[in-house]
Amino acid sequence: MSGDYFAPGWTDYRKRIQYQIYDVNRLLRTGRNAITVDPVRAGTRAAWARSVRINTAQFPYLRTQLELTFTDEKSSATVSTDRDWKSTLGPVLQSDLIMGTQYDARLATPGWTQPGYDDRNWKPVMPGPKTTAPLVAQVEPPVRAVQELKPVKVSRIKPDTYLYDMGQNRCRAASVRAKAGQVILRHGEVLNADGTLRSIPTICEPRKRRISITASGQGAETFEPMFTFHGFRYVEVSGAATELEIVGRVLTTDMP
Repeated sequence: MSGDYFAPGWTDYRKRIQYQIYDVNRLLRTGRNAITVDPVRAGTRAAWARSVRINTAQFPYLRTQLELTFTDEKSSATVSTDRDWKSTLGPVLQSDLIMGTQYDARLATPGWTQPGYDDRNWKPVMPGPKTTAPLVAQVEPPVRAVQELKPVKVSRIKPDTYLYDMGQNRCRAASVRAKAGQVILRHGEVLNADGTLRSIPTICEPRKRRISITASGQGAETFEPMFTFHGFRYVEVSGAATELEIVGRVLTTDMP
């Protein structure tokens, strides 16, 4: 909706929780409307250093409200999250800012964002924990994609593994277009002498830092991890019989 990445921002949720405000007037239409969330980010289990403890939520929680001012400019209404909301498991099986994402498109439910969708089998939401942390407006500019990069070179290093050279080392996410089966993406900044991706030992377990995508088999689909980022130049894609279409999105704080 907004093009922002990684909202609401990484804070110690015991001390403050940031919120964002968006103008959604252009999204509203006459008649029934639906508010949907897919999904929300809780934080990350990986710290920047061994001596640092990052305190974030154990589960992702959401608080939102839609404020409406009607055309008579006198009456208004507010629609807020409450116990009447419902939820279900979706195609995002696992997601972490540092460690990666596991996505299974076969679990997607087309039409779930539209009014009138049959959610009778969905479950009531779990109320969030009580917190004394103040809600504060986001203070920093948002993170956005400011540039797109396409591979400058593609090498087949194994029968089912391809290496994509994006040409430069930047912090970004990579969108992938696949038709069927499961592919695994690993990211790196440098290569070994034999041209394979080098895994540099870090506290973040680089071999486990990966993106797993299972396509539904219903034609070509494009997937982009919304809650994971990597600094990389190279993308290794295993499990692909042919080259895939990959686009690198350069992410940065969107400021002058």
